Amino acid sequence: MGATVCAAFIDSKGQRSSAATAYLTDDVLQRPNLSVAVGCRVERVLFDNDTNGTTPRAVGVELRIAKDAPLFRVSARKEVILSAGAYGTPHLLLVSGVGPRKELEDKIIHVVKDLPAVGKNLVDHPSTGGIVFRATANAPTNDYLTRPLQALLALAQWFTTGGGPMAVLGSPGAIFVRSDDTSLPFGEAPMLDSIVDVTSGPNSPDLEFVWIPLVIVDGGRGKAPPGVRGVTMSAICLRPQSSGEITLKTNDIWDKPIIDPKWFTNENDMRVLIRGMRLLFKIARTEPLVSHTDLQENYEYPFLWPGSANPDTITDEELKGYIRKNFSPAWHPACTARMGKSEDSSVVNSKLQVHGIKSLRIVDASIFPNQLSGHPCAPIIAISEKASDIIKVEYSATL
Repeated sequence: MGATVCAAFIDSKGQRSSAATAYLTDDVLQRPNLSVAVGCRVERVLFDNDTNGTTPRAVGVELRIAKDAPLFRVSARKEVILSAGAYGTPHLLLVSGVGPRKELEDKIIHVVKDLPAVGKNLVDHPSTGGIVFRATANAPTNDYLTRPLQALLALAQWFTTGGGPMAVLGSPGAIFVRSDDTSLPFGEAPMLDSIVDVTSGPNSPDLEFVWIPLVIVDGGRGKAPPGVRGVTMSAICLRPQSSGEITLKTNDIWDKPIIDPKWFTNENDMRVLIRGMRLLFKIARTEPLVSHTDLQENYEYPFLWPGSANPDTITDEELKGYIRKNFSPAWHPACTARMGKSEDSSVVNSKLQVHGIKSLRIVDASIFPNQLSGHPCAPIIAISEKASDIIKVEYSATL
């Protein structure tokens, strides 16, 4: 039906891996040329000028464990690599004097390098937020895990055997589709000609669907009433055209930056999510799910709307109002120090080196030129592996 299904990997011991556990193994941590400092915050990157006094060069960093703690300075013989993420990397660059000149001068920061794109082009994957579809009494959901005793037993099973419900991800899988796929039952509105194709290719998706086999109320902040069970599904816009920015509140790294995602400033993002919601309604009313759901209009529990609404009569304006009130990011921020050729519109080159600065490289999601049509974890690891290859080649004579 034109859809791609993916699922996360859990190893045979019921453990979920991470970059830290995969790469920082015990033998790696014991290497004499590696020091790992945790619980620290880098306050700024240190710079010096090269021999002709014009091109800044990164020579180290300053860090401490708390705002009022002793300050430490770490020197770099070869280069400094930033991997603080799409929020942390531009924040650190800005307080270090790398970014739009006027913004830095307004915060009384010495301008090391005027780079207008630092902190700009912020994108994330906006989602509809959780839409709850109520389950019948005999449906096999995981709502029982919200009860303390059952959750404790499941946790004990995972610790002792590596199995049971705790050995799998909360969201067991995902579906990737195109919003213009006429073979899928998106419904009548919005019409196809109202959505701009911004995908990266003819077979690339612009919508993702995830599901969790339990009721999630108010993004996990609320609690389902006793006896109410269900499945929570969400649609995610993979190719958003709205973009925001990260700017400084103060020149102190300990003060959080101002993050303005500027959600839905491009109407196409909203149209794609509305089509996604309509497909979710159709999925919930298709076997085998429909046999396990109770989709009667329920005014006693408002959080069951719009999952219980009639998909043939609910309007786009109603769906738009729901999305604006309940949407959430997928926590995939990117592009705030994007890769490119021009210093006016990008921050790093194809070797991940910061424009106009020597010995400073960025290796994280902030360097994405555009948002990905999927989850960023594996691509970030691929970028890291590529950065490692580049660095080894550049320093092969001295390694």
